[in-house]
Amino acid sequence: MNKKWVLLNAVLLALVGFPSTPTAIQAADATTRIEVDFEGNQVFTTDQLRFAMSAPEDRQLTTRPNTTDELEQGLQRLREFLIADGYLTPRIGKPEAAESHTGLIFRVHLEEGPLYRLGEVKVTGATVFSETQIVHAFDIKQGDPFRGDAIRIWFERLKETYASAGYFDWTPVPRQEIREPDSASSEGTVNLTIDMDEGVRVSKIEQRTPPELRPSPLEAFAARPTARVIWSQSVGQLESQDARAMITALIVEDTTSTPSLMRGLRIDLAHNVANPNCDLRYWAWRIMCERTNAAVFIEERRLVEVRDQLERGVAQLPEFISPYEQHVNSGGGMVLVAKGLIVCGYQFSDGEPRELAALFTKGIEELKAAPQ
Repeated sequence: MNKKWVLLNAVLLALVGFPSTPTAIQAADATTRIEVDFEGNQVFTTDQLRFAMSAPEDRQLTTRPNTTDELEQGLQRLREFLIADGYLTPRIGKPEAAESHTGLIFRVHLEEGPLYRLGEVKVTGATVFSETQIVHAFDIKQGDPFRGDAIRIWFERLKETYASAGYFDWTPVPRQEIREPDSASSEGTVNLTIDMDEGVRVSKIEQRTPPELRPSPLEAFAARPTARVIWSQSVGQLESQDARAMITALIVEDTTSTPSLMRGLRIDLAHNVANPNCDLRYWAWRIMCERTNAAVFIEERRLVEVRDQLERGVAQLPEFISPYEQHVNSGGGMVLVAKGLIVCGYQFSDGEPRELAALFTKGIEELKAAPQ
């Protein structure tokens, strides 16, 4: 079995380090109509390959290029599409042109090559968060098709998590071990090792600009036009003199996608009094300032870990859920005078993390008892 170790530049310069070979195509008149046919493809249909070739802004209009320049760009997009789907070594032949009554037809020999799946994921050098916490934030698991975009999202999520703890110079250095298919398997494996350079903690994190808020996977899934809630169950609410949080367990379906179902909790927030001012010392204020409707969506697979951390007074989602403390100087030192919970910018001045954790426990039980 062949092994290749590829050391990548820091922070996702090229997570899938396979070179692409530009295809030289003879120029045609800009008005020439170009059509593309594929042969040799086994996994994707010709229509799917044509769609992958088209530029995003053109996909509502046509799936065919109009000039040979667009054809060359489209083949590069096609290569990137195949690599992003786990086919890391596609073979795309030189287009062969033939005239037709409508313009030119290019025939392209394409072999997707073997599918590569994610193997072992190891983390070295991590001291702020455990290896389990870091790997758990990765959207794909061992045995799933290897996707470079999932690693990019993973690193963005870890960057925010480290920044919430004051580590703004955190840098991951990924290494890939590529295990090629052998006689016993038609699929390859990509093992990942992430070397962590955590940098130095900055104590005054309120002076730094927080990262951009991004929707969770469940929130993005539920926001699709084709998605619908097929089951929901009220879990309870957390309430104080300032605000209230209503917890709902739900299952969302989108039959046009894979996976077609996602499960988790939705936390809806409302004020009982006037909106408080934003305080960037606590990032969980920001969703109130930057979004019209404040709500947290948390996938089922993350609930146990978030619940456990809330019980310990911390949170896996610091941009959405933050315990807070208020101290005053009594002359002899700083004295704790108040503590509570901030959820999506709503301050629960007499609430504590363990109260929200108890609702999470109930939500987990409701989801387990829900229809499968």
